[in-house]
Amino acid sequence: LPPRIAPFARGNRTTDYPCFSADGKRLYYGMRKVSTNRRPDRDIFYVERENGKWSVPIAVGPSVNTPDMELFSSIDGDGTIYFSRIQRGKGAMIIDLFRSRQDKGAYQTPERLGSEINSPFVEAAAYVSPDRRFMIFRSQRPGGQGRGNEDTWLSWSERNGGWSTPRTFKLAVNGHRHHLNTQGISSDGKYLFYANNDKGVQNLWWVSTDRIRSDK
Repeated sequence: LPPRIAPFARGNRTTDYPCFSADGKRLYYGMRKVSTNRRPDRDIFYVERENGKWSVPIAVGPSVNTPDMELFSSIDGDGTIYFSRIQRGKGAMIIDLFRSRQDKGAYQTPERLGSEINSPFVEAAAYVSPDRRFMIFRSQRPGGQGRGNEDTWLSWSERNGGWSTPRTFKLAVNGHRHHLNTQGISSDGKYLFYANNDKGVQNLWWVSTDRIRSDK
């Protein structure tokens, strides 16, 4: 079937970067809107599947959504939401990765991920596996080989609850290096889906997640 615009995405507000909860019952996404002070703003919403239909959009709540910009959500198997926050300070914007745990159905005060993940450079668009074994994200930290020094990085969870030192996730198809954008994993955990920008043309690709396991 040809793709159709989701009913909750219609209107004059941009909706983007969708992701499903681990059980497939919720679809999270970003919504672009205008804040009370007329500055562009982005917040995270979700819809729930009810009797074969999607509910009306629900904001994840004020603990996550702030006057800053929140987008690029990913949900692990416990319902913890990982997301990017764009903070407007003096000079350049700060883009870091945060997470917020659920307690009795409500998202709690987010915590900024540690220095092994966040650096003085841009970190964004994280995907965290449902079992929280690994995280894939984009960063402009030194060592990247993508456009504007941005590259895809891979980090594994550690026993102490933290994350391993990230390293670039090298994925080549037919000898051409791919730089992942807005990636996700199939519900059975077997396939990695991602967008790759090649000379201004962005297409969707998939590979076996064995490529991730072999990179550990």
